[in-house]
This record gives sequence, structure tokens and C-alpha cells, in this order.
Amino acid sequence: EEEPATGVYKELMEENSKVKMDDIAYNWVLDAFCKYGKFDEALKLFEKMKGLHNPPWKLTVNLGTYNVIADGYCAEGRFKEAVDVFMNMGEKNCSPDILLFNNLIEQLCNNDLLSEAE
Repeated sequence: EEEPATGVYKELMEENSKVKMDDIAYNWVLDAFCKYGKFDEALKLFEKMKGLHNPPWKLTVNLGTYNVIADGYCAEGRFKEAVDVFMNMGEKNCSPDILLFNNLIEQLCNNDLLSEAE
């Protein structure tokens, strides 16, 4: 049911939210938004997560976060933004792994973007 989930999301997005989540919990929410057609909400949450990220005290983004957002951009046909996310991972001290490289290359190749994949 969407209504309780929407309420939790609204509370999560409030400035002084009492909802506390770690990077893995945030990634589950991001993934759900991407899979269920709520990519704009995923992007808002992604920006909030990056703003809250303050290692080693508070971890809100990780490699999985970038995988989810890159996949979301690809699913939306927004390949340039997917590559940009990939290229900006270092801002939050994240490094891509083979899975992310391969996934992004495959997405680009499957959409006739071979030069970008190279």
C-alpha cells in the first residue's frame, strides 16, 4: 500500500527528521523508487543522502547507492547523467567496482552508445 510508505518518505525528507537510516536502508528506498516509477523522488533522496554523508560518523551513500542511481538513469534513458554519476563518485570517496563498470558499459552498448562505453 502506497499511503503508509508515502508518509514515511515525507517524514524522512523533513529537515529535522527523526527517521534514522543507514546507507543500506537508504539504498532499499532508492531502489524501490527507481523500480516503481518514482525516479524524481529517488533523485531528491539521493541528493539528501549525499548531503548527510559524513564519514566516519554518518554513512549514507556507498557503492550500491551509485549502482542504483546509475541504473535508474539508464532505465529513464538518461545515459549522460548515468555517466556523470559514475564520474562523480569520488566526491563522496566512493570508487566504482567491476560490477558498476560492466553494468554501465552494457547499458551504453545496448542503447547504441558504443563511443560513450569506450
